[in-house]
Amino acid sequence: MDRVFRGSPGCVIFLAALPGLLLLGGLRGWLENASQSPAPVEQTTITRYTQLAVDVLPATLQSAMITYGILALSGLGLMLLAALGAIFFQGRKTQKVIEDSGNNEIKDDTI
Repeated sequence: MDRVFRGSPGCVIFLAALPGLLLLGGLRGWLENASQSPAPVEQTTITRYTQLAVDVLPATLQSAMITYGILALSGLGLMLLAALGAIFFQGRKTQKVIEDSGNNEIKDDTI
């Protein structure tokens, strides 16, 4: 079964989408915590940028999370399709004996 997933496009898509999905999920959690914390009395540069991020980024993060989620699910779907294909089409190989000038050669062909 290990041969099925090695080099599978589904595995590549899933593994490419996974870090972005985790990173954006963590960033979304940080933004939610930053928006719920009480505002400090002293306005510093960091608090101004944090407030700007809380105001601007949630919509962008939501659309990026949807995109990464779709990529991750499509990767999992392609891996499932590859696994099912390997299970159902594994036994479909036939051997043909080709006689060529007295020598018997075995050749594997996929139907």
